[in-house]
Amino acid sequence: MRERRIADQIVPINRKYPLATLLEACRNYPGLTNARRITFEYVMLKDVNDSPAEARELVRLLKGIPAKST
Repeated sequence: MRERRIADQIVPINRKYPLATLLEACRNYPGLTNARRITFEYVMLKDVNDSPAEARELVRLLKGIPAKST
């Protein structure tokens, strides 16, 4: 629950478009393959959302979605 409150504070539009809904849409995106990947951007803020546990949660959330990594 803490992660959701942080997301709502950092990105207020998250209240209108919840992360779970966005990720479900990404998983169902037509034509999504390893050749056509989605790019996700994530900003880590010191002492806000930069813990190893939060990084692991991000990996868990994106599991199964072909995504670009940089």
